[in-house]
Amino acid sequence: MDKNKYKLLNLNLREYYEFIINNSNILKKDFIEFSGQRFEKLIFLENKEEEFQIHLEEHYRFVPYENYVRDIESNVYKGYNTSMITDDFRTTSERLFEKYCEKNGNVKYVYKNGDSGQQYLSIVYRTKFDKQRLFYPDYVVQLEDGSIWLIETKGGESRGQSKNIDIQIENKLEAFKYFANKHGYNFGFIRGKNDELYFNNNEYVDDMNDFRWLLLEEIW
Repeated sequence: MDKNKYKLLNLNLREYYEFIINNSNILKKDFIEFSGQRFEKLIFLENKEEEFQIHLEEHYRFVPYENYVRDIESNVYKGYNTSMITDDFRTTSERLFEKYCEKNGNVKYVYKNGDSGQQYLSIVYRTKFDKQRLFYPDYVVQLEDGSIWLIETKGGESRGQSKNIDIQIENKLEAFKYFANKHGYNFGFIRGKNDELYFNNNEYVDDMNDFRWLLLEEIW
């Protein structure tokens, strides 16, 4: 059997190394994109779970000397204000969402979750390479009817172009579904388009004209 016919591009060792070095950026991009493809097994291991509680105090960055600062009453923390949700610290979708909640009479409180650390709410998801990772939903929201919603905001759409850069979004959505169903929470992804917010907890698609993206105001 001619083993050479099964080599990558039929290269010798030196040529193989040259190929890897010369194409490292392309190969890295391909591996990253592959890792973000939906994990088909949909097997969720019973990981150790920690009880999550909203702490009595939290520290948020803010812009000093910001003009026209006003408190955001819907936030769970007293003193949380508009200097903490500028574009220095929040994405467009996050700012739109927090302002939406502030004006929505159905919202009882909003908690802005952290990005890392054991003290914050995190969910385990799996990549195409079967690696387990954590993601941290952006918000925990309680409505006046008592229902709890876990919300993850993503880049929206502008001039027909998707601004979402999270390649793991499909894997995160499946983990989101599993976690929310297990614990009795509502959940969803939110993205902005033309200053409107859209909601999806069904199946992720980039195109926000797709029927799976619903106006948030139709949900609550």
